[in-house]
Amino acid sequence: MEVWQAIAATVTIGVSLVGIGMWIGAVNSDRDSFKTFMARIETKVDDILKRLPPVTVAGSSPLRLTDLGQTISEQIGGKELARTLAPTLLEKIKGMEPYEIQEECRRYVTEDFAPTEEQERIFKACAFENGIKVEQIWNVVAVELRDELLSLR
Repeated sequence: MEVWQAIAATVTIGVSLVGIGMWIGAVNSDRDSFKTFMARIETKVDDILKRLPPVTVAGSSPLRLTDLGQTISEQIGGKELARTLAPTLLEKIKGMEPYEIQEECRRYVTEDFAPTEEQERIFKACAFENGIKVEQIWNVVAVELRDELLSLR
């Protein structure tokens, strides 16, 4: 009987090892399938992101310039422009909270500010070169103006 028990134990161990081997193979196959699936998803997400328009300002509050926004500001002289515009608004923003100042800067830039012909030409050329709308240039100016006003308070 001992021989039969040894044979039965050997067969049981062999079947178990084959089962474990098959299970490992299935897991590795699933991993490979998952890696392929994730690579396809990554490619599709990259395609989607490439189709999104470039953004110059990020966040909701406080707004901040993106890398593109920083580049735009440098190209149009945003900080210098903000320094020249800030005195116009200093009296108006007295007592305002930072969020209110941010909103006032946006309103001022889009409604009251009248750029010179040269500034307008620079803004349009910058928008064209960077593949953005001129409104995004105004957003950059508004953020730079807000930052200047907050530093002067």
